[in-house]
Amino acid sequence: MDDLTVEHNVTCKRCGTSDNAPTSDICYSCCAFLPRNIAAMTHGARQSLDRPEAVLLIERKRQEVVAHLGGDPTVIQADLVTDYARVDVLIESVAENIQALGVFESPSTGTARVAVPLLLTLLDRRLRLATTLGIERKAKPVTALAEILNGK
Repeated sequence: MDDLTVEHNVTCKRCGTSDNAPTSDICYSCCAFLPRNIAAMTHGARQSLDRPEAVLLIERKRQEVVAHLGGDPTVIQADLVTDYARVDVLIESVAENIQALGVFESPSTGTARVAVPLLLTLLDRRLRLATTLGIERKAKPVTALAEILNGK
């Protein structure tokens, strides 16, 4: 048997079980989707924030917000910055979806798609996170000249 064609058991990222069959979509222990499964693709779970391009966008936004806040955030600020970056990427994704598929389920009934109130909720969440973090730019603390001259 060729080493390139041997399939190994799949390890679950959630519970660490490594006895899942190579063709399995779901972990037999905790019922989580396994890496490279097809089931998640068919119901949309792969359209999430763990996509490589989404991870990159989140990290870029995190760096921008940390720089905006003056660098060196506290632990709680770092968590809020990460949440802000995730929400920002979700907003872009939902907005692209609305742009591609339109606002209404059916133009004749005028019923808005589920994505529309979701976008509004995400926009509100981003504003609340921005308010909590402090929307205004903060300068880095500067040591006073007198302290430098006194050697403190």
